Amino acid sequence: MSIWHEEIADCFVIHLGGNELAEDLIDQVRQVLTVAFLNRHYKIIFDLNGCSMIDSFFIGLIIQTYRELRELGGNLRCVGPNRHIRHAFEVIRLNQVVDICDTIDEAVEAFNEEEIKMRPRASA
Repeated sequence: MSIWHEEIADCFVIHLGGNELAEDLIDQVRQVLTVAFLNRHYKIIFDLNGCSMIDSFFIGLIIQTYRELRELGGNLRCVGPNRHIRHAFEVIRLNQVVDICDTIDEAVEAFNEEEIKMRPRASA
């Protein structure tokens, strides 16, 4: 059960693979999020590839992280949830708030597209 992170194209990717997304993991994830926030990384990607399940405590962490990021002008995306985790997102409609992508590259591209849309247009 290891959690690690990396920066990819101005995004902060937190790899959670191989873990059950449960209460006992929350403190570790919060420590990594603290590193991201202290370094002003507000484009966060949770890599859920290989995660087998998610509990309500971890869903609460996702919601809290999403809210904090939105207040800071950032956003959160989740990548690669299995069908059980995806179903949990759908049941509570979390998938309508937090974007779910199939790959990290897709999530990074979505952040880039979002940034382009938010740029002010130059007047001619």
